[in-house]
Amino acid sequence: MTHAIAFPTAPPASVGVDAAGIHRFVDATERAGCDLHSLMIAREGKLIAQGHWSPYTADRVHLLYSCSKMFTATAVGLLVDAGELDLRDRVLEKLPWWLLKTDRSRIDPAWFDVTIAHCLSMTVGHDDDAWRRGTEGAFAADGKPADVDWIDLILRTRLDHEPGSTFAYNQVATYLLSRVVAHVSGEGLLPYLRPRLLDPLGIGPVITQTDAAGNALGFTGIHAATDALLKLAQLYLDEGVWRGDRILSADWVRRARVPFGPSNRDPQADPDWDQGYGFGLWCARHGYRGDGAFGQFAIVLPQQRTVVAMTAETVDMQRILDLLWEHVLPAIDRPGDPEADATLADRLSTLTLDIDEVGPFDAPAGEHRWVRAELIGAQVDPYSGAGRFPEHWSDATVSVADGRTTVALEARVGAFELTVTAATWTQTTWTFPHGASMPVLARGGWQTPTRFVADVIAIESPHRFRFVADAETGTFDLGWRLPPLTGTEPALLAPRT
Repeated sequence: MTHAIAFPTAPPASVGVDAAGIHRFVDATERAGCDLHSLMIAREGKLIAQGHWSPYTADRVHLLYSCSKMFTATAVGLLVDAGELDLRDRVLEKLPWWLLKTDRSRIDPAWFDVTIAHCLSMTVGHDDDAWRRGTEGAFAADGKPADVDWIDLILRTRLDHEPGSTFAYNQVATYLLSRVVAHVSGEGLLPYLRPRLLDPLGIGPVITQTDAAGNALGFTGIHAATDALLKLAQLYLDEGVWRGDRILSADWVRRARVPFGPSNRDPQADPDWDQGYGFGLWCARHGYRGDGAFGQFAIVLPQQRTVVAMTAETVDMQRILDLLWEHVLPAIDRPGDPEADATLADRLSTLTLDIDEVGPFDAPAGEHRWVRAELIGAQVDPYSGAGRFPEHWSDATVSVADGRTTVALEARVGAFELTVTAATWTQTTWTFPHGASMPVLARGGWQTPTRFVADVIAIESPHRFRFVADAETGTFDLGWRLPPLTGTEPALLAPRT
């Protein structure tokens, strides 16, 4: 049984940080629409700032997207430290061939030169991210993973360059590492990490998305609380030592945090994505980090002896870093005071997501059955037509009782409910045919006498969607604020099995 270990806390001023700078950062991210979900900052191993934007909470796991790569790379590091892997090992020699159907004689010969180091550093040899073309056929039409080993799909691809000669951020590379960890250790990625990393750091529940055979994706899919990111960042800041115990070798940390191989060739790369890539870690203008789509961050600032963890739903990750460098970085080693500390603590205790207010309108009496129509695409708001749920989410029955609206949705993948009130977020759990489930929180009401809107958060992810209904036309629509990388089908986002 894992017992969560909390960071010791300290006022920012006591460790040489001006709390006003952190306060200004929080204000600036909200003005910029960065949509942070959590923020944790520690200096000298002490937690100096922590906040979660309601209804997100500290105990909830959150999809970390590509911050998962930091966990997978750390698992590789543990195996290297134990002498069970070498960075020069050929990846193909460390895969479970008895599970595969691939004829080795038909594989692109360049694959035989791909090493563990190439996968860690994204220098496999593909010209771009080969995941979509490499795993075509991995999912059935209903969203359930197809019964095929994804390694067989990946090895059909040809490499565009000699391994080690070019950088391309590539999910294929880290998926293969996840399979290597499982094969070499005899355990899955999370079971391997639990006694060696997660338990020693006091990291609580961690779950992951998997392929059809139950293999962790490695490059994405890990769900953990924000403090897991902060603890992992702190482990790297302290050269692999956690509270006096050596977890990871200093040699591994030093290798992982510096650029390996060619630089990013993307001429449109943002400044903090153009500083080189180590082993599962991006080098940055300040320090280095693990990061994940839509604003998941585990940031290590060695010169400042500071670590930062954040979760969010944003398309402009560089903006978050720019604001961090502008406001928080100068606040380190700048005198603070107790008043600023107290003001920041108050600010962080009252954070909440920004959603539309509903009007004081009574709901139409009785039960209403509505059909799907394109309502969201025509709106001028963050919810766009590009993020609409698949059309098989086709019918909705809406009923009102005791100030609470119940929405019953019908789709090819099942029947699902939302319970909606104007004052509070209400949770229901959606369970899908392949055994995965996803808790969702809804809040909303009638914006006009005929227009009903509910904001819905897939609370273990960065994502939220909107249910919109028009009582005059008897129609409704569903659309993501920012569509998940798994696509618009909710079943593909659900991690639990």
